[in-house]
Formats: sequence, C-alpha cells, structure tokens
Amino acid sequence: MIYLIARALLVGIGYYIFATLGATYTVVDVGISVLWPANAVLLAAFLIFPPRQWPLMALMTLGAEVLVGLSFTPVSASLAFGLINIFEVTLAAWLIRRSTAGEFDFDRVASATRFLVFGPVLASCLAGLLGAWVYVWLGQDISGYWSLWRLWWFGDALGLLLMTPLLVALWRFMGRGMPAFRPWRLLELGTLWGALLLVAPVAFRDWSGDAFDFNLTPIVILPLGIWAAIRFGVLVTVTTLVVIATLAIRYLVNEVYPIGSSSPQEAVWAVQEFLAIVAIVSVGLSVLLAEIRQQNAGLEKRIQERTSSLAQANAELNATNEWLRSLVSTDFLTGIANRRAFDENGERILQQMKREQSPVSAIMFDLDHFKKINDVLGHDAGDQVLRDIIAPVISVLRPLDLFCRYGGEEFLVLLPGADLNEAAGIAERIRQTIADLEVQYKEEVVRVTVSLGAAEWDGVQHLDELVHAADKALYAAKHSGRNCVRLTDNGIIHSSALT
Repeated sequence: MIYLIARALLVGIGYYIFATLGATYTVVDVGISVLWPANAVLLAAFLIFPPRQWPLMALMTLGAEVLVGLSFTPVSASLAFGLINIFEVTLAAWLIRRSTAGEFDFDRVASATRFLVFGPVLASCLAGLLGAWVYVWLGQDISGYWSLWRLWWFGDALGLLLMTPLLVALWRFMGRGMPAFRPWRLLELGTLWGALLLVAPVAFRDWSGDAFDFNLTPIVILPLGIWAAIRFGVLVTVTTLVVIATLAIRYLVNEVYPIGSSSPQEAVWAVQEFLAIVAIVSVGLSVLLAEIRQQNAGLEKRIQERTSSLAQANAELNATNEWLRSLVSTDFLTGIANRRAFDENGERILQQMKREQSPVSAIMFDLDHFKKINDVLGHDAGDQVLRDIIAPVISVLRPLDLFCRYGGEEFLVLLPGADLNEAAGIAERIRQTIADLEVQYKEEVVRVTVSLGAAEWDGVQHLDELVHAADKALYAAKHSGRNCVRLTDNGIIHSSALT
C-alpha cells in the first residue's frame, strides 16, 4: 500500500510539473498551447503499472490539474479538463494494453503502431471534441469550435507522441540498467546535439520578410532525428525530439513564426504538424531498428545454440565413431588389437620399414594346454588367463611394437626395427614372464606356459607370408616340448640361443 501511494504521488507530482510547463512555457501570445505534455506522464504510468493502481493515480492527477488551473480557469473548468484528460489517457492505455500481450515497451513496431493509433490519433481526437466544447462553454470560442478541437487534438497528440516514449523508455532503462556508452559514442551524441543547436536558428527563423520565401526550411531538422534513430536507441531518439520540440516552441513563444505562416494559429498548426512528422518518422525508425536488432540478436543466439548443439552432436558422433572403430579394431576380451587391426597396421609398418631399410620381425605364440584349462576350470578361467597375460607381455614390448590377439589363445607381435636376434630375445622374455605368472581364479592358482615362434622379414614378403613363417616356427616349438622359442631363418627352423 505504501508503494502504491508513493507511486501515485510521484505520478501526481510529475503531472503537476509537466502541466505547469505546458501552461506556462508552451503557450503563444494569443493563448494557444503548442503541446500538452502532462497527459504523457499519466499514460506512461498506465502503460507501466497494473490497472488496479490506475484509480489512485488518476485521482492524484485530477488534483494536480485543479492546482495548476487555479491561476488560469475556474475550478469547474479545471475539473472538466482533468476528467477529459483522464478519459483520454484511460481509453488509450486500455486499448493499448488490451491489444498488446505482456509488458508494454517501445521495442516492437506493432506496439509503437498501436500506441500511435490508440493514443495520439484516437484518444486525443475524442478528447479534443470534449475539450473544445468546454472552451465554448467558457466563452473562449473566438476561433471556432473546430479550430479549438484541432488545437486540442494536436497539442495533446504531440505531447503524448514526444513524452510518452521518453518516459516509458527511461523507466525501462532504469529498471534494466543504463547501457555503457563508449567515449566515441558520447562524442557522436554531442556532435548530434551540437548540430541541432546550430541548425535550429536556420530551421525555425521567420522567412516571411525575406526576398526568398523557402517554406520547407524546417525539414533540415529531420535528418538529425533520423541520425539519432539509426545510431542510438529509442531513449536517445525521443530525447533528441524533445530538444527539437523545445527549440521550436521557444521560437513560437518569442513570436517567431516559421514556414511562412501568416498568423500565430497557422504557425502553431504548422509547427505541430512538422513535429508530429519528425516524431513519427524518427521514433518509428528507431523502434524498427530496435526490433531488427532484437531479431538479429535472437537469430544469432539461436544460431549459436544450434551451432553448439551441432558441435555437441558432432562430438558425440565422433565419440561414437571412435567407439565403433575401437570395436572393429580391438579385441573385446583382452583390450589389445585384433587380427583386423594387425593386418591393416602391419602392412603400413612393412612399407615404412622398407622405405627406411630397417628390419622387421614377427613373434607368434600361444598358450600351452589351454584347452585343458577350459575343460577343467571352465571358460571363465580361460578368459581370466587370457586377460591376465596381457599386462606382463606389454611390459616386455617396446612402444612401437604391434601386439594383437590373432585368434583363440594365439597372439602375434610385430617388431619394427628388430632383427631375428632381437626378436629372439624379446620372445624369450615373453616366455619367461608368462612362465613366472600366477593367475588367481577363485580359489585356484593357475600357471601357464607359452610356445613361441619368431621370423624376420626378408624385405619383400607380404605380411601374411611373414606371419606364416612365424607360425611355422611356433609349430616347431609345439613339437619340441612347448614352453620354448623357435626361429625361422631363411626357411630353416632352429632353436634360440637363449632357450
């Protein structure tokens, strides 16, 4: 409740200040008001705050209207003017908020268009019909009812058009935080307003007494409004328009009538129309550009999200492909390369060693009496043995050696850069390491041995021929009592000197 009363008082004070400015500083010598900015305060409040707070705000503005009018009109006329203004603002706000979903702001062309149609055009026009009747009732119909209606309509419409976007945009910026301007942007803004102050005396001077009567001179102001709309946001644009309106009204109040006007009333009409055109073009352009920027930002955000999603999907796809490649090239039980991977990489290694003119050797080995382990202890025990011998063998091999499970209990090692003697030494270390290994399976300790055959590549053999030579030596080791190493040297089988 305290916040509601505080807001209503703030609106009432704002209305009083703007009404005083309108009644004091925007009236030409014949009593015509160029614009009425007070209604913009109430309309901005109605567009920002919920409808349940409108009645108290309207009551405060009615009191402010009476206080301002004490020096100019009877209390009954002030009450009538105040009620007409409240009717105008309430009608405009109700139509605008009813046609726009959610929080109203000048950030969409559709929102700005509804504001223009329901506020300055429709509501101000209807209020002008009532206000002109009050002037007739007061006996102030010297210029005629329809002239009074037009002046009221244009004065109210111009006040809403200039001040409502400024107040709403300022409130929104205060809530969101003012954007930080870079120094060069502040310099550009200073240049814009400096140019406005320089152009205004030319734009609004009285040309009626000159030899060359150029009635479109004020149009030079329009590019400055467009400049503000293109380079800055809605807030700066409407602030620039308020400065333009202030300069134009200042010349009118000082009896300087631009655009070749023959009477004060015609000068007021001409300036009102000119300011309305500049305001509609500039604010409309700034709102359009703001909407385009928001759409672009939203599009960029969606593109970033889509790009991130695609990158994530691509990473997942790569991981899946890598996993599939691993499945294809890795033995599922032991985790080392399978026969396919050995064949693919082995040929590449042979070609590389051929270019480097380096030796290559192969070792083939399998577990002795492995079938007996499966038959006595079961296949789980056999699998456990196959898994447990991998780490000891790898500890013997070099980083560049290619180690694979060739099939069943058979394993194959390709040794780049190793001749037959080096291969024999490695084979012996493999044999000894496995012979020393104890495999723990449940309550049993399983010991195994391996038979090994080694062969050296002759530089022209295919990989399968080298493997066949190693397999031939392995076969000889099996028939020599197992748990030993045999070598194939130029097709001749012989024992390793290390065995």
